[in-house]
Amino acid sequence: PALLLFLLLFLLAYRLTPTLLRLPPSQFPEGWSPLRALKLGFWSFLACWLLVWILVYNLAL
Repeated sequence: PALLLFLLLFLLAYRLTPTLLRLPPSQFPEGWSPLRALKLGFWSFLACWLLVWILVYNLAL
């Protein structure tokens, strides 16, 4: 369940990032695709997710 939630939140963040940050399409000449999002932000998103997951897990114990 946690991995599914991670992937769902990553997909949501990938979809909403250009809109929320009001980035013009010219900012991404190659377009904003899932592959581009994986290249640019997957590892930082994964690190943040793991940090939050570990903190929540430790607080729940």
